[in-house]
Amino acid sequence: TSFDRLKAIADTAFIFEPHTHVLRGPYGRPNIGGNDLSRSANMAYNYAVVWYITREKKYADKAINIINAWTQVLWHLDYNDAKLLAGWTGHILCNAAEILRYTNSGWQQKDITGFTDMLMTVYYPLMRFYYPQANGNWDGAIIHAIMAISIFTDNRKMFDNAVDHFLHAPVNGSLFKYIYPSGQCQETMRDQAHVQLGLGEFAGAA
Repeated sequence: TSFDRLKAIADTAFIFEPHTHVLRGPYGRPNIGGNDLSRSANMAYNYAVVWYITREKKYADKAINIINAWTQVLWHLDYNDAKLLAGWTGHILCNAAEILRYTNSGWQQKDITGFTDMLMTVYYPLMRFYYPQANGNWDGAIIHAIMAISIFTDNRKMFDNAVDHFLHAPVNGSLFKYIYPSGQCQETMRDQAHVQLGLGEFAGAA
């Protein structure tokens, strides 16, 4: 049943617009290109998973089209929530890209190189120092994304840094600061949606 739902999503027409400059403000206001980037990352991953399961080339082509389109256009993410958006979308794009790179999908080496360059010039510089000023769900997403980028680029030093931040950083965005000994979370008194977001990102990184 879950696969049928995923397949139905993958068989629905998907229209997106890559942006050169993506802006996302507090609580998504303003939002210029942010929704397109989030939807594109999710759909690229959906297509990649359906391609992996079915081996129907059209799904690989759709995933490749999305990733290549953003690779060729995106220059930077900016404004208040830029780091959070990069964290949310970075690991999803990388996971889609991993599937495509290792399954004879037809993704060309020049495009893989272009995507790698985009990760290292647009995504990683924005996230490399994390964001300890914010609630821990931000660093949870950033850790998740940096780990995915480090795996895709085979960068052990970057990976180890993310793991160290995950386990030991004395700031909001580490596991022992986010989850208290009582089992409650740093954002429990805020709302459960942010708690679930944070736990989801830490679990994904794990």
